[in-house]
Amino acid sequence: IEISSDVGTCTLPGGATVTINDVDGLQFDYTRTDPGTGTLVLWASARDGDGAAPDDVLFQIDLTTGLVDTTPTPGFTGGATCVRVSGPGLLVDVDDIAVDPTDGTIYAVNNTAGNIDLLVTVDPVTGAGTIIGNFFNPLLQVEDMEGLSFGLDGQLYGVTGTSNEFFLV
Repeated sequence: IEISSDVGTCTLPGGATVTINDVDGLQFDYTRTDPGTGTLVLWASARDGDGAAPDDVLFQIDLTTGLVDTTPTPGFTGGATCVRVSGPGLLVDVDDIAVDPTDGTIYAVNNTAGNIDLLVTVDPVTGAGTIIGNFFNPLLQVEDMEGLSFGLDGQLYGVTGTSNEFFLV
């Protein structure tokens, strides 16, 4: 499938819509399947504003079309197809997501315009984020964390955007 810059529109709980045109994170979830198709869930995060409110969104991609899955997502309220990633202390941008292949926990890089990178977990039903810690380390100069992924060893890895460095998280 090809995922273009315009992947459709998702619906938030309450009925407001978000046009998805800046997908920042994609990750297969090996612990969940789509009840309609039986295929793995492909989670995505998208920018909705750039370093400013509103908070970014979490949604699913339809594996057949490469567009926003417009079937109401199980667990989302009111027929919603996306949720905002938000919570106490969280910032507005989600630069990437990673799903733990053993338990389905969704991790995210959370920041504001690439600054003050936080590692957070995201509830896949509500979008509620919980801060795990701050990526910034002045001794290692870890800044601008852009990518996350789990390795075959079960470890979470990250890569920075400015200095292109690879880290064990």
